[in-house]
Order: sequence, then structure tokens, then C-alpha cells
Amino acid sequence: MLDDHTQALQELQTLAKSKGIQLPDSPDLTHRLLITTMRAMTAEAFDTQYIQRMGINAHQRTSELLEKIQRNAQDADFKALATKQLPIVQNHLQRAQQMTRPAVQK
Repeated sequence: MLDDHTQALQELQTLAKSKGIQLPDSPDLTHRLLITTMRAMTAEAFDTQYIQRMGINAHQRTSELLEKIQRNAQDADFKALATKQLPIVQNHLQRAQQMTRPAVQK
């Protein structure tokens, strides 16, 4: 997942730069507060919250955003990037959802 995220970020940065778009260089206030909150958690609480907030919630929001870009973006390059990234994000979401399900015993 880290490799996929790193590659997606690099591709987005390259595309944005080619279009003259300045991307944020740090997390927004909401994410900075989340980082602070999660740093104070126990390991078990951190794992649970990370899977829910980053693994599931963030991937759901990203999937919805990519679908919206596919439908509405006027720029063909951004549509293409969204189309490329959507199945990767959906795969990450599916894996995170599987991690929250209890193991089926045989």
C-alpha cells in the first residue's frame, strides 16, 4: 500500500506541476489534529483507529472523489489519472474492510 500511495502521489505531483497547480505541502488542520490524537493512543487503540479512519474511511472518500473526477473533470489527464488510481484505491479499501471482519473458523 505504501508503494501504491507513493507512486500515486508522485504522479499527481508531476501532473499538477505540468498544469501549473500548486499542491499543499503539509496536512490540513483536520489531519494534523488526527495525527496528534493518534500519537497519544495505545498501540491497540491506534491499530483499530488507523484501520477504521485511514484504511476504510479515507479510502472510501478517495474512491468517491476519484469516481466524481471520472464523471465530471474537464481535463483528460486528471480523468486518466483518476481512472488509473480508482481500482487501486478500491483494492486497498477492500483489504482494510477484510481486516475488520472476524476470521471465519473452520
